[in-house]
Amino acid sequence: MNTENETVEELELRQAQERVAEAHKKKALADEAKLIASRTALLERQAAEERTLALQREEQHQNEIKWAKIRAEKQEAKEAERRADEEAKRQLAAEVERQEAKKREENAKQAEITRLSEEAFRLEQETKQVEAEVARGISLAQPEPAPVTLNDARHPLSKIFGVAEPVAESAVPVVPQAEPQLPPELRKESTEEAQALASVFLQYGVRIAALQAKNLLARFSPEEIKSAISFVIAAGTTEPFVSEVEKYLWQSLSCDGQIAGGA
Repeated sequence: MNTENETVEELELRQAQERVAEAHKKKALADEAKLIASRTALLERQAAEERTLALQREEQHQNEIKWAKIRAEKQEAKEAERRADEEAKRQLAAEVERQEAKKREENAKQAEITRLSEEAFRLEQETKQVEAEVARGISLAQPEPAPVTLNDARHPLSKIFGVAEPVAESAVPVVPQAEPQLPPELRKESTEEAQALASVFLQYGVRIAALQAKNLLARFSPEEIKSAISFVIAAGTTEPFVSEVEKYLWQSLSCDGQIAGGA
């Protein structure tokens, strides 16, 4: 404060002191502002770093979710492929078993057909033999011998009455016994004949099983079978074609021992 008694030096000193005080005050304010600014910048930098870290963590989390999903999809695809393979193998095994069961059933049927055919042939031959034996027994039956008279050379007094020649006995015809027909001998198995026979049946739109072809060729030649096929075609039968051919072969054999056209 200015007073009348204040000297120039005192005034200058006071003003200098006021400037110093003012300068200290401004400096303190500036230091405080600088400190606040430094703290603010630090906080902002820390906040930015936190945001960056948060973004990085979020990105890492999303990547983990993404890769976990990819791994799960791959695992699921692998499991689906494994299940599909197992199902395909199971179906294949079931189909193989079904085909084998069907083949076993067909083989059993063909074996039974062959057995019954041979049994029928045997019975037919035995019947023929019995019939032939019956016929021979009837034809060989002798009539009652005629009584010996004076006109018979066998009579002791026949010569007295001029009988010199014995009476000729009527000849009795002898019926030959029919020889029983035996089943034809088994023929040697031939893959070429079986294939050729299958081709012959295919010409008429018929598929013959391998076992059926084998059974036919075991007893009959290809020429005999072809002859039987021609007869069955001409007869126009409605029965199963292969069975009818086999039936004709056995019947023809039982009739004359040889199939027409056979070797």
